[in-house]
Amino acid sequence: MAASSSIHPSLRSSARNSAAPRLSLAAATSFSFARRRLHLPSLSSDRFSAPAPVSARTRTAISGSASPVMEDATEKETLMKVFDKAIECRMDRRCTFVALGGGVIGDMCGFAAAAFLRGVNFIQIPTTLMAQVDSSVGGKTGVNHPLGKNLIGAFYQPQCVLIDTDTLNTLPDRELASGIGEAVKYGLIRDKEFFEWQEKNMQALLAR
Repeated sequence: MAASSSIHPSLRSSARNSAAPRLSLAAATSFSFARRRLHLPSLSSDRFSAPAPVSARTRTAISGSASPVMEDATEKETLMKVFDKAIECRMDRRCTFVALGGGVIGDMCGFAAAAFLRGVNFIQIPTTLMAQVDSSVGGKTGVNHPLGKNLIGAFYQPQCVLIDTDTLNTLPDRELASGIGEAVKYGLIRDKEFFEWQEKNMQALLAR
């Protein structure tokens, strides 16, 4: 987005600190990892530093990848790879799955967290505007099936949602416009003031 002054308060995120003790980190993301402490190059340390686990056990890094656009079969295969790696690394109920990516990644990681060991913590770090304003909140998780969408999943809330609007600078114009269109609906549905603010600032929003 442009300057921070042009961002409406309704779009500013607030991360809810997790009270769960002894968290270790296991990610199911567009690039996956597990570390004693989470550090993201795109996020400065003063924005986010995950708590180190009390346990002295060292976690093995989890590697894997998910293509930017996944078909149903690829999505399920990636989900199984997440489970495979988590089991191989002997992750326990103190682990936290971290979803770093767009809506498909967040939905898949959240479902993996809901199912693994019948439920472990997970954190959403959405990197697309659509995911930031829609799919990362509300707790809807799941994967698609060739016979239908939204048939396999669970309602499972993340410990917190962390948003860095700098990631929006990496989006294609079409992807940004898609997310803005979703935000416009919120103004039309129930917030006249927000909708009027969007009309006045639309060019600045599209210009980032």
